[in-house]
Formats: sequence, structure tokens, C-alpha cells
Amino acid sequence: MNSTCLSTACGLFTALTLSALTLPASALETEADVWPFGPGGDQDSNRSANPDDDGRPTRRAGGGSRGEFLDVYASGDPCLMDMISLESSEGVIEAQLDENGETVCSNSTVSVAETGLSRLRIWVYFPNFNFDQSIPELPLLIGLDDGEQPVAAPWIVNVTAPWGIQCFELPYTLERNTVYTWRLEALLTESPADNPMLEGLVQYMPSTTNSWKDRLTELGEQVITAPDEANRAQWKMHLQSQGLNAIADILPSKTCQLLESQSEPVPN
Repeated sequence: MNSTCLSTACGLFTALTLSALTLPASALETEADVWPFGPGGDQDSNRSANPDDDGRPTRRAGGGSRGEFLDVYASGDPCLMDMISLESSEGVIEAQLDENGETVCSNSTVSVAETGLSRLRIWVYFPNFNFDQSIPELPLLIGLDDGEQPVAAPWIVNVTAPWGIQCFELPYTLERNTVYTWRLEALLTESPADNPMLEGLVQYMPSTTNSWKDRLTELGEQVITAPDEANRAQWKMHLQSQGLNAIADILPSKTCQLLESQSEPVPN
């Protein structure tokens, strides 16, 4: 992520961070207005590239979280200090001891997730951000591109009490067999370089019958409706099956939030 903040981006981030207001679509005409990077743009150390995936950044745990933004966890688990995307991967996210005997959080890259649902659902774990208590909500910026350009202006959502696992449904119909990149940024500061961000890859395949991502949504809605022992166990096992060990005991608290459209899709 570029550390340089474009003037339009700085104005937007300042307005959101200080007042948590929803901006009109005219203020979000292009992705570059709010994210001074795009597909193939600069990458910092928090956005590792998968060499087998055209250099696209795909880490499941989001970097950028600084200590002043976080409440202290009694557990001391470093994995609970970052945003985490609930996406499939061959790696593991859990606390481990490094060669110096210090507890660190292992990370991993995501796979391209297949979905049979035409609307994208994004599941995210949020740490207990200690943002300005005079602002009751945490503003998020969520974008989606098809590998060539954004499909629409970024969506803005203000989340109340964001700690834990939450889900967001994007109001956009996916095209089949296209690999999309989604991005979610927590607007903790007016500087994009200092804000934690997640990215993921998804492909819409209507005929898919064994989607880990779709099963996650099914189990999430199931455990929210009926958080009994059996449903909780299924949820935990599903997260552990893709190495999300650090957050496997954390349950979602509410159903997927449908975002409001900010603009018409970007024309071809």
C-alpha cells in the first residue's frame, strides 16, 4: 500500500474518521480516489504476494494495526490483534513460539475461493479496536474489482461494536468464472498506510457443490439462529479445517449485513 496519501483520499479518510459520515457516491468516483493503489500496485511488508498468483497480495491476517488502536487482551494471543479474513488456505493462523521463544502469530495466504452464491459474502474477525470513544462506530471501506477495474465505487459501512466475527454481503451480482478481488479497510486514521486491510479472491461458479466459503455462510447463519452445542462444534470444526485455529472458538453475533449501493457499476 502506498504510504503517500492523495489529497482526495486524505480528505475522505479525515471526514470518515472524525465524523463517521456516509459520503455521497460523487465523492467516490474511482478506486484511486480512496485507495492510492490498485491491482498490481505497490505492496508493503504487510501485503505479501503469492508467487503462484500473479503477485496478488492474499494474506489472511491484515497488517497495519498499531498498539495504540488496540485494547489489551488478557490471553496475550498475538493473533487476536489483527483483522483476519475467514477464507480457505493450506496454512494455519495460530499463536506459536519463534526461534527466540517469543509468542508470535503464524500467517498464511488465501486460496481463490469458489462460491455458488451470486452475491459475495465477506466474513471477517475484528480485534477490539480502541478507537476514539466519541465515535460510536468504526467506518469500513469495502471494494471489489474483477481483475481489471473496480466493479463499482467502494462501499462505506459504519459498524457498531465491531469486535468479533461479522459478515458483509455486497450488493453486486458476480459474473460466472471471473476471479474477483475484494478489499476491506478499517478507517482508523486518515492515512491508508496506517490502516489495517484485508484482501481475498473469489470466483463465482454456479455449479459448485462443495464450497468451503458457502458452507461457512450456512454454518454462520445456523449458529447465530441456534447457538447450541452441536452447531457451535460444527462452526469450530469448519474453521479449524482451514487453519483458522486462533478464532475457531469465536462465534458470529449477527447475520450478514447487506451493504447499500453507493453508485452504479463502473462502465466498461
